[in-house]
Amino acid sequence: MKIGGATIPEGFRVWLLFIGGGLDSTHFPDPERFDIQRENADQHLAFGHGRHLCLGNRLTRLETRVALQILFERIPDIRIVPGQSLDYLPVLTVLTLKHLAAEWTVEGERRKS
Repeated sequence: MKIGGATIPEGFRVWLLFIGGGLDSTHFPDPERFDIQRENADQHLAFGHGRHLCLGNRLTRLETRVALQILFERIPDIRIVPGQSLDYLPVLTVLTLKHLAAEWTVEGERRKS
């Protein structure tokens, strides 16, 4: 059997990952660009779908919202450092950045982390 040009020998197991759905350039223009304001940002598959939906997705969304709210209250001008290259960990299940530099103003000085 062939899938996407790859031959799958008879009897071999295939591991399907939802993460690949988020990288479909026909559905998400420029899929590797971080853009939370893209028109269809809510159509990601980060928490699975249907019967494979992550049971903890509501708690994770709540924790993320609270953490970001506190972060932006404490550091209102935090921003991603422009021009950096984004390197990802070689993990099959989760798209994970190795490092993401941010900067903000502290008492008139610029600080990076």
